Amino acid sequence: PKAHARLVAGLPNAKWHDADLLVNWIRAVKSAPEIDYLRKASMLAQAAVARAYDVIAPGVRECDAIAEIQAAQIGGSPDFAGDITALPPTILGGENASAPHIMWSDRRFGKDETIALELAGVCRRYAA
Repeated sequence: PKAHARLVAGLPNAKWHDADLLVNWIRAVKSAPEIDYLRKASMLAQAAVARAYDVIAPGVRECDAIAEIQAAQIGGSPDFAGDITALPPTILGGENASAPHIMWSDRRFGKDETIALELAGVCRRYAA
């Protein structure tokens, strides 16, 4: 609000128009290259889930699993690279399943433990 007030005060002769949601409406229609990036991002998300499935097991530390998952997200494929996700991967298991978005630790996964994952893939800043 302070920056807006200074902008308005600094441009006393300007006409201001509310363009609320303008960018969102423009972003609703994707170009062919954007759709391609989203498809690649979805492949990275699938790779992250597959890696999580392979690495999560009783006795494995959460941080070691996350390292493997992030490698799959960012390493991409031979044809394209992945980007960092807006939010880090989330693994909710054991006591951590009682609250959302808790960061991983060196806690080891337990036997017969339900694990909830929040994973994404990102390609050229397009997330899936």
